[in-house]
Amino acid sequence: MIIELQIASETLIASFREQMRRTLACQLFEFSLLETSWRVVGYELGETKLRRAQAADGTACVHVGAPNVTTHLSIRPIRIVQQLTVNTCSTSDLVAANGKLGQVVALHMDLVFVIDMDSCASMRHLCFRYTGMEPSLPDIEQAVGTRIPTVRVPLPIDRVLAQVMPAGLPLINAHLTLGPNDALVAIRMEFWQPAWETETGDQARVLPYWTRFYAGIVSDHLLPAEQWSVFVDQHVLVNQVQTLIRESFAGSTKTRLHSGPFGSWINNGGIGRIRVTFNADSIDACRCFTKEIDVNADITLDVDTTLKVANTLRQDIWVDVSPDFWDATCCIATAALFWPIVGGEQFTKQNVNQGEYLAGFLPFVAFIGALVQVLDASSKPEPPTGFTKDGEDGAHLFRDQVIDLGTNPTFGTMTLTAARAVDDEQITGVRGLLTAGTLAATRFPTLADIEAPALAWGAGGRCSRVLAASALFHLEAKLPGEQPLLELCGFEVIDDPTNSFRQAVRYERDSGNRHWLSIIVPVWNFSPDYWNRPYPCRIVVRTNGGIRIVSVAPPPVLSAEEAARLGREIQLRYVNNCYIPKYRIFEELEWPINPIIDTRGIYLWQIVIRGLPAGESLALTDPRNLMLGTMTVNAGREAFLNVIAPHTGSGAALTVRRMSVGRQIQALVDDGPVVSVRSASAVDETANPRPKIRSDREVIIRQTRLLPGAKIGLSGECRQLAVHRRHGKALVLAVTSGLIEAFDVEDPRRPVTEWTVPAAGVHGVVSFFGELLAWNDDGVRPLGELRAGRRDGFAPCRPSQTLGCAVAGRRLWLLRDGVLSGYDERHCEVARADAPDALGLAGTGDRLVLIDSQGAMVLDPLAPDPSARGNGLYDTCGLGRLAPVPALAPHPMLSASRADHTALLRVTTDGIEEVARYTATPWFVDAVRVGRVLAFPAADRHGITLSEAVQTASH
Repeated sequence: MIIELQIASETLIASFREQMRRTLACQLFEFSLLETSWRVVGYELGETKLRRAQAADGTACVHVGAPNVTTHLSIRPIRIVQQLTVNTCSTSDLVAANGKLGQVVALHMDLVFVIDMDSCASMRHLCFRYTGMEPSLPDIEQAVGTRIPTVRVPLPIDRVLAQVMPAGLPLINAHLTLGPNDALVAIRMEFWQPAWETETGDQARVLPYWTRFYAGIVSDHLLPAEQWSVFVDQHVLVNQVQTLIRESFAGSTKTRLHSGPFGSWINNGGIGRIRVTFNADSIDACRCFTKEIDVNADITLDVDTTLKVANTLRQDIWVDVSPDFWDATCCIATAALFWPIVGGEQFTKQNVNQGEYLAGFLPFVAFIGALVQVLDASSKPEPPTGFTKDGEDGAHLFRDQVIDLGTNPTFGTMTLTAARAVDDEQITGVRGLLTAGTLAATRFPTLADIEAPALAWGAGGRCSRVLAASALFHLEAKLPGEQPLLELCGFEVIDDPTNSFRQAVRYERDSGNRHWLSIIVPVWNFSPDYWNRPYPCRIVVRTNGGIRIVSVAPPPVLSAEEAARLGREIQLRYVNNCYIPKYRIFEELEWPINPIIDTRGIYLWQIVIRGLPAGESLALTDPRNLMLGTMTVNAGREAFLNVIAPHTGSGAALTVRRMSVGRQIQALVDDGPVVSVRSASAVDETANPRPKIRSDREVIIRQTRLLPGAKIGLSGECRQLAVHRRHGKALVLAVTSGLIEAFDVEDPRRPVTEWTVPAAGVHGVVSFFGELLAWNDDGVRPLGELRAGRRDGFAPCRPSQTLGCAVAGRRLWLLRDGVLSGYDERHCEVARADAPDALGLAGTGDRLVLIDSQGAMVLDPLAPDPSARGNGLYDTCGLGRLAPVPALAPHPMLSASRADHTALLRVTTDGIEEVARYTATPWFVDAVRVGRVLAFPAADRHGITLSEAVQTASH
């Protein structure tokens, strides 16, 4: 079975240039030449050439009939030559320009790449291999060349073809060539195995077939206005329709399949049509004289796929039912007795993640094929969801499906403009469905000149009592439309002999894509050596739009009187804005939470209140008075809440309300009257002493700003998110109904798929001593064995179902057959306990929680008898799910989901304690954290939503 992607050479070149821009954008380094210090300040890309090499010095691996049958074929590789201008400026000129560009000196060179498929290895990667620079400039080659890695772009073929590809059909060939007149690049993939040929008659391709392909003998599928296309073999489309119809009869009690289904592909005047015929009975369809009889009929389905409006696919389905003459005559039946409701699933329920593109142009694979389903026959047929019944033709259904390809910030906006049938038996060797479209490239940003103010004296933050020198300046693109594309690559403080500024510069970015650098230097950070010879704070700012060196003028020298006056103002502002509200909850029944970061956006709020009477109930509401959650003060007189909520940029962000008061509130101070500090005209510790706060009372507020990242589409419903760390790299794993997918989310706006493993029936994954394990009904096995298709694991397969798998106390725990088994890092069983009534288990840190008919109990995973119960049981009546909360690690937390709320539980050696309750599903359920990136299941659980923590403040 053949799938072929074509991309116009000009579009591939544009894509490659954008990738080059992104690769080089932040390689703004310093080097020495002719005893002068220079800095690279930017790059300009000249002409890009795509051509075949003159000599056949490349090798491709052709697999005939199986991946392990390999023939090495000498080929002329495809090369991309990129003219590059490296703009440099002497460091002294940059310093003198202060935020602007100095005199630029340009260096010209050519970068040479080879582009090919990884045909001798994974076959699922497109490779851009950097081979060298012409002419050779040793200093630049060492500096630039070493920063250009070989790029291996994964093809998302597993996840986008999962809905239409037969299970287990292997990819045996993936190759790339230049088309006629070097006008296009074609990537052709072959999926095949002997069973596939037996079922469909589709034969494996032989060596001459691929020799012709590498010689450039391919059909040009692109019309003049099209930049990309995806051509799909009709065998896979017809096979999928036949399979779905056959499976639809398997569990039906109202219909019986006699013969068929038989499918065929028809090029209906350029329209791709799948025709399927079969013979079936409608069981006990009607009464004939004195008995119920079955009615037999021949049924024909025609499914057409067209496109008349951009980004809108049209599906038309015609149903023709011919009932048996004698059956129909006796029953006076109509075709409605047989009319199967034929529907079509979406080609894909989620867009391919922006990071999963073949140099930016592979999401079109997501349009491969139309899925159909046949439901039971009905005497009152209704159209399936999304379809409309033709009012003039009762046997005709149709629907228009809007396809949103989205915009890739580093590549452009993609549009689907065509869907048509193509007969290409002479060259490609198949007939099938082709989808095609256009692409509009995205501009790259240019950094505007930076205007930075001088350092000025004031408070070191909104709720700071520290006298500090501070300044803030923004980073802007030259054109407003380029602002979302601007990225900070890094910054560094230079020329700082007294180390006054090296730790004082911070970067921030808000939800409006505004970037700025702030400088806050506490007064004590300026040493006498600095004041003997003050100097500016000099910062090298590197962005993907260019580089600047900014010199922020030093702060003015303060007299003792000026410093004292500023200190009093800062203390008074702190008292008025930050001091009293923090403790008002101990006196009043309602307490507004004033934001620490007073900028509009989405925030993670973490609130801990200590010192209230045990048993009191608190509620957290937003400015609309919407209840976000409740918390109960525990026996340790502590309450805790953790929510994600927006802040509008003005007024109180949240409000805490005391829902019940168990006893009279004690005085705020240990002794003496409560002093109203807010009314003080100045802060003088001797004239107006600060009240002595009880040492057992405390309110901690932590506010973290979150910026939205990309949304990753998944091939099915997300069952679990997990994090796996290997070789110093952390990946987010998503377990769906048929796949385990791994994503690199280091850049949350451009996540990249690292690998995909078919995993039908897998319930979840766990990481144990650096090894990734998957578990299902049969047991648990390493993921590498699952990838290889092995069915056995170190936990023996037994007829009964595996009820749970967890890691706790440096052991892997498995629950099955009424037995709880613990395994060590060698996969040896080292502990066992009877658990005849157990229903599930969960692990968090060094705590193991077992669920049985009596409730949930805490076990010591390192005890000689792990079945020993904890001091108490957690009531599981009505419990839907009990699971660990990895996003709150290392704290030993569980989430308990019930019909009307979700509870956050703390697991201790004494038992399980509820610390917060939420009426809606809280953010941390199933979420995971990788550094500053949070990953959540999407609302419909068919995707992953990413957010990045960019600023945190607490008091």
